[in-house]
Amino acid sequence: VALPATLSMKIADEMAININIGQQNTAGLFNESYGYFTKMDALYKDLKFNVVSAGQTHDFAIPELSMKSNLEDEGGYLSGPTTVRAAGLSFDIPEEHASIKLGALQVDAGLKKYKALPSSEYKAKMIAYGQKLKSMMDNPGAPPSGTQIEEIVNSVLGFSDFEGMDVRYSLENLDISANPPQDDFKSGEDLKGLKIAGAFLGFGLDQIKSESGTVSFNFGYNDVAVDPVPAGYEGIIPNAVNLGFTANKIPMQSLWTNGMNSVKAISANPEMGAMAGMGLLMQLPMMLTNAGTEITVKDNFVRGPEYKAALDGTVKADASAAMQFVSSFKGQFDGLDELLTKVQANANNPNFPNAYEFNDIAMTLQSMKDMGQAGTGADGKSSYAFDIQVGADG
Repeated sequence: VALPATLSMKIADEMAININIGQQNTAGLFNESYGYFTKMDALYKDLKFNVVSAGQTHDFAIPELSMKSNLEDEGGYLSGPTTVRAAGLSFDIPEEHASIKLGALQVDAGLKKYKALPSSEYKAKMIAYGQKLKSMMDNPGAPPSGTQIEEIVNSVLGFSDFEGMDVRYSLENLDISANPPQDDFKSGEDLKGLKIAGAFLGFGLDQIKSESGTVSFNFGYNDVAVDPVPAGYEGIIPNAVNLGFTANKIPMQSLWTNGMNSVKAISANPEMGAMAGMGLLMQLPMMLTNAGTEITVKDNFVRGPEYKAALDGTVKADASAAMQFVSSFKGQFDGLDELLTKVQANANNPNFPNAYEFNDIAMTLQSMKDMGQAGTGADGKSSYAFDIQVGADG
């Protein structure tokens, strides 16, 4: 399977894109019933792009682009992973006297029981969606009706019917460097360099048509270097972060039905909008409690050169509790004393015009220290343990 060496496309007479492909090697399984590939392993090299938009021309290149997809057909429903990866990217931004180099940019996506549509049917549904969206926006002075909103949503669901999905964006070896003219550069204001060894952002949905759905989110980065480091922040800026949560047993269908009913009620009688919204919020704790909804936080941490703060725990819906939920968290802060000492020294340094920033940080760290149980970490530095509980009584 091969693409033409040169591709050209135009978007509504507003943008023209020309693509030249240096080398390509593609294999795939084409599903004639659907009119597209369900399995693909493609590698393209030396891609050159020329984009003309708003009278301006932009050129850039992608040294290597790969696309892999392995979708299994299960009775008209597709499931499986897809990965798109671009490697060796570099861009110049002349007006900012900056350049960007990126080792790789990757998107990993997973589909679970996506209702496969023939390409012709998919196109027809997309056109119908566009027409409904246009009719809703033809009268910008009037808010859309509940019926219009429901029709738009149903149109989207018509070509995006699936049980679950997950998407993860990641990058490797980002290097941003700037060399502004001397008269433009003001010490402490302009960033001359930023390096990130790796970063990611992901989210997922599962069992979205059930009363026991799952939602997840995660974000993180590692090995960050900033040049110049703002005065006083040496060893303080986190160089690695991992944050995320997973919410299980979410009553997706009930939330959807009640939400759409509220939208219709507000559209029919805008003056009752606040009451309709309040009614939904009042139902929410009991709906989540009955479903057994629980949020899990695991392996969350913020790490610097000399410290690491970690947190794990759970939050569970409980309509009978004072806070409408109960929770249990365990935390640990290694290097807290050493970090606090450094921050306090900066807060008391008359040479720092931003000493107030360090004073605010010091107050927060001191509060954490007062709440924690002191100990010694594996490296001999200070370590504080935290046990945070929210019971039925608060």
